[in-house]
Amino acid sequence: MHTLKSRISTTNDTNNFSHTHYNQWFDIKSVNSTSSLFNEIALLCQRCQDNHKWVLVVSSNASDLMHLQQEQNVGKEKVLWVHANRASISTSNIERTLAKGNCAAVVICDAELNAQQREQLKQKAMTGNTHCVLLNSNF
Repeated sequence: MHTLKSRISTTNDTNNFSHTHYNQWFDIKSVNSTSSLFNEIALLCQRCQDNHKWVLVVSSNASDLMHLQQEQNVGKEKVLWVHANRASISTSNIERTLAKGNCAAVVICDAELNAQQREQLKQKAMTGNTHCVLLNSNF
């Protein structure tokens, strides 16, 4: 069983990010600052707000959700924040979540995944019509 190793830093830099778009259900994005990380999550939440489903965010920083709520005006009633440093998050659990389609989107912050794991996530996202975003911080 593979687990996700997640880490988030809380420093500020520029708002630049790079983006790799695989299909409508799976993206990998690199962000260069905390603010661009929060902007990406907030934009995804806004795009999914009409869907009436949750946005699941897997991260290791407990203060990130508070910052999202205060700075980006993202309501906690639509975001489920899973702290990866408090629990072992297996890729199989994420795959099941994606395939079920109960969430509008799943955001995974700073996960160290190999090509096979990324492909599995992409396939499960397509199966469940659930958008999956891997956000990697470069700061």
